[in-house]
Amino acid sequence: MKVLLIENQPAEAELVQRALRKYAAYPCEVEWVQTLGLGLDRLKNGGIDVVLLDLGLSDSQGLDSVNRVRAHTLHVPIVVLTGSYAEESTAVEALKQGAQDYLMKDQLDGRTLSRALRYAIERKQGEGALLQKITELADSNEKLEQFNKLAVGREQRMIDLKAQINELSKALGRPAPYDVSSL
Repeated sequence: MKVLLIENQPAEAELVQRALRKYAAYPCEVEWVQTLGLGLDRLKNGGIDVVLLDLGLSDSQGLDSVNRVRAHTLHVPIVVLTGSYAEESTAVEALKQGAQDYLMKDQLDGRTLSRALRYAIERKQGEGALLQKITELADSNEKLEQFNKLAVGREQRMIDLKAQINELSKALGRPAPYDVSSL
């Protein structure tokens, strides 16, 4: 699992890296940058499975950070790190903005962190599969609507044609071959 850690405090970045090296249930490779700008530059190169994002960076704060990461990559899940309970409401709002999870820095341990990152990746993959199915269903629905329009148009043309045949039959003194009154 390739983790991009965007954290401006070296001591906290080291704590995260050590926790993942020591206790992670899944092998993790952590790439650490100190600013959102550097993180966004790194995301352009691809190869990142999950972003671990501090909400209090020197060049970006709070939800702005989440929105900027999402604008750069819709397919990479974001797990938010928050340093205090005062920021927890912002972290919850980050979930509404597209983050997959949030963690309190003072409650981090390798197992919890590893699990949160893995689950974030799984949820994001499930979200992607769901969006793909929604797109496929929308395309199928559009094709069905086009078919229905053609079918309704064809049905109306058949009714009109039968009415014309009836009129011609009457003009020739013959009985109408079709009952179009019920159509």
